[in-house]
Amino acid sequence: MESLYLATSLMMVDIPGPALDAATRAHLERYRFGGVCLFRKNIQNPAQVRRLVAEIREQLGPQAWIAIDQEGGAVQRVLEFSLAPSPMALGAMGDAKTTEAVGAAVGHTLISLGINWNFAPSMDVNTNPRNPVIGDRSFGSDPKKVARLALAWARGLEGAGVMAAVKHFPGHGDTALDSHLDLPVVNKPLEELECTELYPFRKAVDASIRSVMSAHIRFPALDPQYPATLSEKVLTGYLRKKLGFQGIIVTDALDMKAITQNYSLGESAVKSLQAGADLILSLGKPEVHIIQAAAIQQALQNGSLSAAQ
Repeated sequence: MESLYLATSLMMVDIPGPALDAATRAHLERYRFGGVCLFRKNIQNPAQVRRLVAEIREQLGPQAWIAIDQEGGAVQRVLEFSLAPSPMALGAMGDAKTTEAVGAAVGHTLISLGINWNFAPSMDVNTNPRNPVIGDRSFGSDPKKVARLALAWARGLEGAGVMAAVKHFPGHGDTALDSHLDLPVVNKPLEELECTELYPFRKAVDASIRSVMSAHIRFPALDPQYPATLSEKVLTGYLRKKLGFQGIIVTDALDMKAITQNYSLGESAVKSLQAGADLILSLGKPEVHIIQAAAIQQALQNGSLSAAQ
């Protein structure tokens, strides 16, 4: 059981509805996951969300992460409070103080509900007009502006008591494919990546940002074989060792087709942790969580994933 709970502590899962039914409560109690990511399906009103978060922590413990995607603009799960403007709108204004105030307002909303981790802001530099998924989620096409405003937004959020996660490392701004649907490839030389995609993340590491979310995108200049989420060269070699990042690496959702079309459920869970991720975002039915927990547990038992790591 010890190896199972070590495995499941490395997982964040989703739940099916706005309250814990008996099956979901038993599932959380049995596996003791590291946290739960909330979606619109889990939210009806503020009082209900507070009850749900309290119920989750009854099963997982007070240390559990309760996460959400509350970016502003098109990506907002909580709609019952004042809605935040999109990063693109803030980028058009270009004012760091206003941007920080918006991040703080989002943070105060989330912490009032018991949510302590926000998978935001996006640090993607939106340079491809055919990009189907980033759009107004980006602060702009200038990497320096993106870094300045995204870090201001993150400061506001964290000042309110909610951890930020900058995403999608190494950058989703120059893709013509949506990684929810397929595996994008950004085939740029490293020098160009470092001037554009990687620049904001380097500034985030310099600013001691608390967490980074990986992208399901292949960057041949960094790793010709694996997408960033599954790449030791990207997560450990570049993000940890070259940039010196000391915070938490969380994967983007492993149910996205960029991953599921190319790797099995268990394989993606283990490979992402071997690559250097600290927490996987395991979304789907309970059967998915169980398969991935078993794969991680087996990897811990056979030594292909170290307990020390």
